[in-house]
Amino acid sequence: MMDATKFANAVGRNNLAKATGVGLTAVSNAVVRGWFPSSWFVAAKALADEQGVACPPSLFGMKLPETDQEAGVA
Repeated sequence: MMDATKFANAVGRNNLAKATGVGLTAVSNAVVRGWFPSSWFVAAKALADEQGVACPPSLFGMKLPETDQEAGVA
């Protein structure tokens, strides 16, 4: 399962900082926190796609819709 540390290491922390227009400290703080600001998603997703890395929206605080099975609907 992809977590913030694995994602940042996979795309490269310097690359992530450059793509999102923030400093390395901001990237490191987000990794320690375990999630990235949602405003970084579009840039991070583009970077991940270029490198063939999974970019789960949940790492950016986005809530995904429940499936029928998760909601308990038969």
